[in-house]
Amino acid sequence: MLIGLLIIYYIEMPTRCLALVNEMTIQSLAYSSPRLLSNFKFFAHGIMLAILILAYCTPVFNASYLSREQMVEEGKPLMAVVDAVAKGILLRHSCMTFIVDTYYHQILNLNWNKRFSYVSTYMVTLRENDDFFPPKRRHDEILRASRATDCNAYVILNTNGLQVSRLLQYGEKERLINTRGDFIVLHDDRIFNSTLNYIWNRIVNVIFIRRYNSAIQRPGEKDPLEWFDFNTVPFPYPSEGDLEPQYVDTWYRGRLRYKNDLYPDKTKNLFYQSLRVAIFPHIPAITEYVKPLFQERLADDSAPFGIEFELMRILAKAMNFHPSLYIPPNLENEKWGAAGENESYTGLFGEAVSGKTALFLGDLYYTAQHLELFDLSTPYNTECLTFLTPESLTDNSWKILIMPFKAYMWLAVLSTLFLGGFILYRFAHCYKKTISLYKKKAIIQNENSVKILKKNSSADDSVGSVYLFTELQNSMLYTYGTLLSVSLPRLPDAWALRVFIGWWWLYSILVAVAYRASMTAILANPLSRVTIDTLSQLASSQIAVGGWSEEMKNFFLASLDGDSQKIGNKFEIIKDDDQAIAQVAAEAAQKWNATRYHETIIADRNLHIMSECAIHMPISLGLDRNSPLKQRVDVVIRRVTETGLVQKWLSDSMQWTVNAERPQESSSSKGLIDLRKLYGALVALSVGYTASFLALAGELFHWKYIVERDPNFDKYHLDVYYKQYK
Repeated sequence: MLIGLLIIYYIEMPTRCLALVNEMTIQSLAYSSPRLLSNFKFFAHGIMLAILILAYCTPVFNASYLSREQMVEEGKPLMAVVDAVAKGILLRHSCMTFIVDTYYHQILNLNWNKRFSYVSTYMVTLRENDDFFPPKRRHDEILRASRATDCNAYVILNTNGLQVSRLLQYGEKERLINTRGDFIVLHDDRIFNSTLNYIWNRIVNVIFIRRYNSAIQRPGEKDPLEWFDFNTVPFPYPSEGDLEPQYVDTWYRGRLRYKNDLYPDKTKNLFYQSLRVAIFPHIPAITEYVKPLFQERLADDSAPFGIEFELMRILAKAMNFHPSLYIPPNLENEKWGAAGENESYTGLFGEAVSGKTALFLGDLYYTAQHLELFDLSTPYNTECLTFLTPESLTDNSWKILIMPFKAYMWLAVLSTLFLGGFILYRFAHCYKKTISLYKKKAIIQNENSVKILKKNSSADDSVGSVYLFTELQNSMLYTYGTLLSVSLPRLPDAWALRVFIGWWWLYSILVAVAYRASMTAILANPLSRVTIDTLSQLASSQIAVGGWSEEMKNFFLASLDGDSQKIGNKFEIIKDDDQAIAQVAAEAAQKWNATRYHETIIADRNLHIMSECAIHMPISLGLDRNSPLKQRVDVVIRRVTETGLVQKWLSDSMQWTVNAERPQESSSSKGLIDLRKLYGALVALSVGYTASFLALAGELFHWKYIVERDPNFDKYHLDVYYKQYK
């Protein structure tokens, strides 16, 4: 505008100003002093320019000053209402997040010191062209910071309803806004569109402020009549049609008209409204006894329906709602489901992601991946997840003779045997070389004495009594026989050998008694099963590992344990239960998710459940994403868990497995001696016979090809032949 005035000034104003001066005066100045005429024109231009600038700036300053005062006056009633509602919110929260446009940002700045300077706040100021798909970086950072500090009170003052709707959609999707917090929002019909009904089923603690002005001003009143209506959202609200806000109270002349509670707990009493509950029959959460309920048949009330079904009953009674049960289609094949295209899911997860159900039951694991898709209640139980493995088909009954002792025990016994045999050999050899020779010399020097002759005969007897141990092989054989309680053919007269043999007998008794006791226990009890009971054994085995969840494979791959990573590398996805069990029985695969509650006895298959838990997994109920029911559900579940009802329902649900195991226990094999338990003796006898035949064959070969071909050999004078090799 100023530029336009200047153009007009330079074109028109000089002519008009000069027209005001007497034409004769100008002509006289032009003839008498041309320079004076130019100065006069410059002075006229300056005066007119100053007048124009002053005329333009004065209204602008006046208008700005008036709009600022008017803004304060217009914002005072609304700020008073927001301040009154915020005081009630701040009794439960210590922080507030303001999301305002530029207009309300100026009003807040003018009233800030009087109203909200005493609390911690976050401020998000939106311009008219700001959007949230994608959002600006500073907006995103502020929202993330407010969520990280649990700033769960929100004041949204924005005249653009479309911008507010996109803000709520983005904040709910990215979980940057706590939907269970308290909200103050300006009323706008555009935020009640049917496409946002899922938002108002998750944000229920909200007050919509709607301003009314009276068109008629009563006599004597300075200002027209003004009031504010407080509305909220009904919960739960059906997804069909635009939202119809529910009236709460009216703010009139600085106070609430009916003094109603603005933020009641709407989940405490749902007034018997219907909530959709999706279920997936999976023991022990949901048993097969639930299926007749969907086939319009009367179910036995005394039958165990499962832990989560009983929890759902108590929740329905405590929160006063009617559960509308249904089984999602194709659930038997998809089970919990898997990720598809365009962020879609199948199975039970598909129902959860679509937002079509308020609760879903199906033995859900409390994991970070599940929490990204939906909400989970506080865990009500912890299950031991492990592997279903095949029993080893290798028969170890042939090792019965060596089973009583461990490897180190056998090493000690054999070492003692060889050491004892060698000591007896050395004792006998020393006695023969020293003591017996001394006695013979004494006999030769006194051979005419009758008394010495008697000593001679005793000396010969003593030397002959140690011949059992004078050769190393004989010493080892007799020592081994003593260990097996076989008596010696003759007791040596040498006292050194007698003392050593006496203590050796004591050692042999102890070893023999321990071996016989262990052998008796092995023969009296059924044969132990060779199974896989630890993750290290499973990782080192050559059989494959599998399950029906990609999540579990990623769990093992992300583990820091080396054995778990080995299991994850050979993990296969198997979704068919029968196929998985068949592969386990064929030693071709393992089946994941076998729990301590799934110990089903399969008579025609040698299956075994590992004793070591792969993971102790918390189990929870599933709720809709950002569900307002979570806090109330958590309270009820904690109370039920503390009373011990979960363990009672668990035992009821698994009673059928106990009944299935009883016949197996009664028909178990007794401690009877059969041919299979004597495989070890037959193996030892076979080894002995084989060794004997090999020794005989070796002797025959030596006689025929070595002895008979010797030039000095004479079959008629064998004594001469053997004397020359002594």
